[in-house]
Amino acid sequence: MKKIVRVLLTLVIAAAGCVGGYELWDYYLFSPWTRDARVQADVVNIAPDVAGFVTDLRVKDNQFVHKGDLLLVIDRERYTRALAMADATVAARKADMDNAAQQAARRAKLTTIAISDDARQDAILKGNSAAATYQQAVADRSTAQLNLDRTVLRAPVNGIVTNLTLVVGQYASVGTKLMALIDSDSYRVTGYFEETKMPAVKVGEQAEIYLLDGSPALRGHVESIARGHYRS
Repeated sequence: MKKIVRVLLTLVIAAAGCVGGYELWDYYLFSPWTRDARVQADVVNIAPDVAGFVTDLRVKDNQFVHKGDLLLVIDRERYTRALAMADATVAARKADMDNAAQQAARRAKLTTIAISDDARQDAILKGNSAAATYQQAVADRSTAQLNLDRTVLRAPVNGIVTNLTLVVGQYASVGTKLMALIDSDSYRVTGYFEETKMPAVKVGEQAEIYLLDGSPALRGHVESIARGHYRS
């Protein structure tokens, strides 16, 4: 009897070992898990579109900001004056346009005895030229307004300020990176799976992410599956 029990126990243990071995084999080869993953986020570099001295800095390194929050102000005096000059130019060009239009309209009413066809046509062309010059002045004024508006830099996204290399009084050149924002709404985990595990990964399925710091699992879902990826 004891021999039979030992045989049965051996068979049970062997069966359990086979089942456990199969489960481990299936888990490591086919189950959708990986240790090769990275937490990523979009980084937005903040650089001015106009140049000038920084007159106001409203943020500090590692500070969280909301979209639309004021980051910094570049000296507005020069751009305010440029806008005033553009306004004056628009007014002058409009006066020229109105005068040319009146001259063309007056000459259009004159008979060929009082004015030649060439003179009438010349008046029309001058009116058209004055109108085009006025439109150019309006466009230049719009650019001056845009430059003034862009002396104020605001956060384009919700995020954390990082790599801040700026102090009040520093000269900021066009296109020079002054700081960066880590977009807090763009955090994602990119995982690299073995080919044998890819059939079990489906878009929309729930996923659990365990960070190396031992914090509780993060929960998310599979948003997309890349068809190829290159890592240098």
